[in-house]
Amino acid sequence: MNNQRNSVIVTLIVSSALLCSSASADLTVLDFEGLASLEIVDNQFAGLGVDFNSTARNRVKGVDIGFAAHSGTNFIANNIVSAIRADSVGQPWQKVSTYIASFSDTTIFRAFDSSDNELGSIVIGLTAAWTGPHVFDAAVLGSPIAYVTLTDDGSDVGFDDFGFEPIPAPGAAVLGAMGLGLVGWAKRRFC
Repeated sequence: MNNQRNSVIVTLIVSSALLCSSASADLTVLDFEGLASLEIVDNQFAGLGVDFNSTARNRVKGVDIGFAAHSGTNFIANNIVSAIRADSVGQPWQKVSTYIASFSDTTIFRAFDSSDNELGSIVIGLTAAWTGPHVFDAAVLGSPIAYVTLTDDGSDVGFDDFGFEPIPAPGAAVLGAMGLGLVGWAKRRFC
């Protein structure tokens, strides 16, 4: 009976530790559905972790453009200026992923750190169709991603299914370490 009780206690502690140590963020994906036709995209998604700084405009297939979105009916395109900028809000990003449609000869997707250093770039030629996903990963780039830009040579360019994953908060690592310590203690105490 005592061994059975100890086994149950150890199982509960191990389960709790594994849940705590696997605290990682999921990729949040924006498909821009629900925005009005030609609505300026600014800080509508700040609560989710991204701000587009009024550099983009929502486009709706069949309403203001004949071009279809990658998914659904909406996507965002540059708003008069030739660049779209998306900033992380709160935690910097571990990963950024998006589909891009380019209607210019040269479109460049860039990632930057919080000191405005370029971490990486992806050059896309004239596609007139969705390509991707184009992905930046902080583990590969060597630094957290503070913001991304999508620039072109003056024509339209669009984002759809824009995904981002914040770097887990430091508290998640502390919880994971505490959970693993608890497993060690339980093993020594009960086994």
